[in-house]
Parts: sequence; C-alpha cells; structure tokens
Amino acid sequence: MKYKYIDQKINNLVSAQTTKLIAKIKFYPGVINITNISFTDEETKLLNKGLKYNLDHKNKHCLRNLSLEVEAAATLLPLYRGKST
Repeated sequence: MKYKYIDQKINNLVSAQTTKLIAKIKFYPGVINITNISFTDEETKLLNKGLKYNLDHKNKHCLRNLSLEVEAAATLLPLYRGKST
C-alpha cells in the first residue's frame, strides 16, 4: 500500500514536471536587408552569425577579390541623407 502511494506520487511529480509548456521565445532577425540586393541563403546564414564571427584564414588573393566585391556592392547602394542632429 505504501509503495503504491509513493509510486503514484513519483508519477505525479514526473508528469507535472514534464508536461509544462515552455513559452517560445521570439527572436528578431539578425539581418534586415533594406537594399534591392538579394542575398543567397548561404550569405544570409553567414551574416546572421553576427559581427564577432571569424572567417577562416584566406590567402591574399581571396581577400583582394572580397574587397573588390564589397567596394562594387557599396558603390551600388543609394546615398542615405537623413536628418542630422
């Protein structure tokens, strides 16, 4: 009789602890693209890793190509003239 009571108590505790629903946390997107340039899924995943993500070691040729691509993309961006304070 005592064992049935303890067993029932354990089952109640286990079910009470495992059936609670955890509220889903909504995170805002890390990257918001406000340009007319569309990114691939791979580029978006890389950007979502954040500012502190370190790229693998690349040789100078790859870095030169990357810098030229960034410069070309930056020249296509429209100038933003907001209010200055």
